[in-house]
Amino acid sequence: MEEMRSRLGDEKKILFVVMGNDPDWNRASLPADGAVWFPNSRDASVDLCLFSRMNHTIITTGSYGWFSSLL
Repeated sequence: MEEMRSRLGDEKKILFVVMGNDPDWNRASLPADGAVWFPNSRDASVDLCLFSRMNHTIITTGSYGWFSSLL
């Protein structure tokens, strides 16, 4: 996340949206600062809709991440 902040500039304009199949792990493993948001959705269609509205994505290896990057 620091890499993206340094590349994109003013961190007040950056919001990291964290989605995945293990929200408890996401919350425990990533900082919960003002620039990180963990949606409460448990619906893949809602998550994919959110992915489609992103300007940039950081994805993991796997079909869900790859598919979301195509949106």
